[in-house]
Amino acid sequence: MSWAEQITKLAELKARYFFAIAVIGGLLIFLPANVRQQMAVTIPESVRQWVGLSTLAASVFWLVLTFVQFFSFVQNKISERRLKAEVLGQLETLSQRERDVFLQCLNLNQRTIHRNINDAAANSLRSKRLLAMASQGSVLSMPFTIPKFVWDHIKANDTVLFPELFDEAAMNELAQRQNNHSWMGL
Repeated sequence: MSWAEQITKLAELKARYFFAIAVIGGLLIFLPANVRQQMAVTIPESVRQWVGLSTLAASVFWLVLTFVQFFSFVQNKISERRLKAEVLGQLETLSQRERDVFLQCLNLNQRTIHRNINDAAANSLRSKRLLAMASQGSVLSMPFTIPKFVWDHIKANDTVLFPELFDEAAMNELAQRQNNHSWMGL
């Protein structure tokens, strides 16, 4: 194994291992002599410089890996927020049939709805990432679930996003539209 592969293997270690090495090395170097004698820890002078160098290297690796992990965490949170905002922005572009799916879910107060696997409205909402299709189901009854962050947003803003929910005539019209569709959800 070449030295480059060994360095790559070092970089794959978790930051906590380098932190532990740095702490142990720091204790070995900076403990007072009488405490080291009581613990029966002796470091020969010829090795002491290597302990110091490896402690410094472990500290630097720990700082670099911690920074990289923190930067990656922040970057993931930012991209997650951006994705959620983009998905929630899709709520403004809903067709009447897509709105009916959400109205039915809100009316039943449930995040999951069973629709035909070929249902145009459900598949359109799935492509907009406003619905997620389950991995199991049948052709005639496939469960589609509203993601939690979308459901929370809809429930918090249901009077603004879906005012039909509070209009009895509009809800009767929704029931009429659902009854007029064929059993295949076309």
